[in-house]
Amino acid sequence: MTKAWYNKGYFGKNYFSLTIEQGFLQVVNGKAAMALSGTWSFGTKSYGMSKPDTVMDVAPIPGLSLAVPDPLLHLGCGATLSIAKSSQNPEGAAAVFEFMLTRQFYQEMNRDWPGKWTLPAKELPPDTLKGIAYPMFEKTITSMHDAFDAGQYGYATWTFWPDATNSYLIDGIEQVWLNRVTTNAYLGRIQTLFARELKEGKVPPLPQRAS
Repeated sequence: MTKAWYNKGYFGKNYFSLTIEQGFLQVVNGKAAMALSGTWSFGTKSYGMSKPDTVMDVAPIPGLSLAVPDPLLHLGCGATLSIAKSSQNPEGAAAVFEFMLTRQFYQEMNRDWPGKWTLPAKELPPDTLKGIAYPMFEKTITSMHDAFDAGQYGYATWTFWPDATNSYLIDGIEQVWLNRVTTNAYLGRIQTLFARELKEGKVPPLPQRAS
């Protein structure tokens, strides 16, 4: 499917040369119809715009299969909060993490850096963003919380896929688009890598899903 999209020019003729910031500026300037991205780009979208809500909007990616609910939001966690076994002050490290999960930290982060700290935690409901960020961001975070509560979410590959598999998933798909690797060969390689990393215990465990 994505190869068909690439061949039709949906990703733009400058896909391999534009930065994320340049790509969003094309949307703002009317040179591109849309851009696929995550909440981390809310800060990027506001570059050079005093009122980003007046020039763009946000919508979830439509369901691409009848087997999944629509919309199905993507949960992508790029890091974990962890304390090393060798830490000489684990209680102090835990105290820092506890502060990072407070309402105060949540609001201050999203005031200056919207989208970089959008935890779907029940202790931090989306209404805490009222008056903090711009309306488009508030609306999106509210829809995220609703979807997570309803169990209408899936995982971005980098969240729970092992490193080698995910690395090839990203690099290999562009080779498919450029007709350097067949789709079947690409999927076969992914299966081989995943099976090996699963056997080696490198696949992170999935948390319990919302009901």
